[in-house]
Order: sequence, then C-alpha cells, then structure tokens
Amino acid sequence: MTTIRRKAIVALLLASLVLLLLPQPAWAPRTFRALISIAGPCATPDGLRGSFTGSALIQRFDAKGSSISALTEFSGVCTDGTTFVPMRPGFLASVDIRIEQSTCDILDFTLGQVSVPEFTMDLTRSHSNIEGKQEGVRGALCSLSKMVDAGDTDKIVKALNRLIGVK
Repeated sequence: MTTIRRKAIVALLLASLVLLLLPQPAWAPRTFRALISIAGPCATPDGLRGSFTGSALIQRFDAKGSSISALTEFSGVCTDGTTFVPMRPGFLASVDIRIEQSTCDILDFTLGQVSVPEFTMDLTRSHSNIEGKQEGVRGALCSLSKMVDAGDTDKIVKALNRLIGVK
C-alpha cells in the first residue's frame, strides 16, 4: 500500500470519527427510545397477588379503530414481598394506550391491563409521560396536542411513531 493511500485512509477514518462525535444538528429529527418505568398490581395464575415493578419499551404505536395500542417489550418482576415471579425476557405484548393530557410541554398517558404467561398486571393507574424539553420533541408534542384535540387516531399514531423513530 502506498504512503498516499495510507494517509487517505487514515484521514477518512479520522473524519468519520469526528462526524460521529459531533452533536446532532438542530434541523435533524430528534427521536428517543420510549423506555418507561412501570408499576402496578399483579396476579399469577397460581394465586400470588402482589405488585409489579419493571419497564416497558414501546416498539410501535397502532390504531385500533378509535383506540391506540402500543407493541411493547416488557421486563420486570411480580412479587408479594417473599415470592418473586420474573417476566420472561423480551416479552412483547400489545397494550392499550390512553392519552390523559397532551400539551406542548407534556404527553401524559396510561397503559392498560397486560397479560403475560407468568402473570397479569394492571397498569391503568401507572402514569407515564414524555416531556417536551428538547426543541424537536416540544414541536412534535405541540402538533400531537392538536391532533389529540381533533381526535384523529390515525394521525396521532403516525405522529407518535415518528416521535419514537418508527416510520
């Protein structure tokens, strides 16, 4: 390999590294992972009643008529304080979403009831929210708020999916 070719490759690698380290430009779409902490009552098929603590990673939102659901990856554990029943890792479930409040500053929502092989959990009282602290997210929440007011489920779902980076 010639010296000129080596220098060109090194320069290209350094330029690539610099581009990776630069902050994202203001015009670039901003997305984030919709990973939320969740908690609520749970019950196993063999009678254990306790509380669930874990997380939910929303993969995508879907419209079901006038309702919204989310394909969500759950992880966590149901416990009564002495017995612990872990959820199978990577469990995916479709769960109903209810938007409680939508403004430019916050999207507040609750998840519905979820049944997994190990137990059933009720997340209807567990509020989650997305805050519009970043300019790109704030603008998306403002648009979303108008759609929620208009009640257009399909547009809401498309906007939610864009917000989490799903096309």
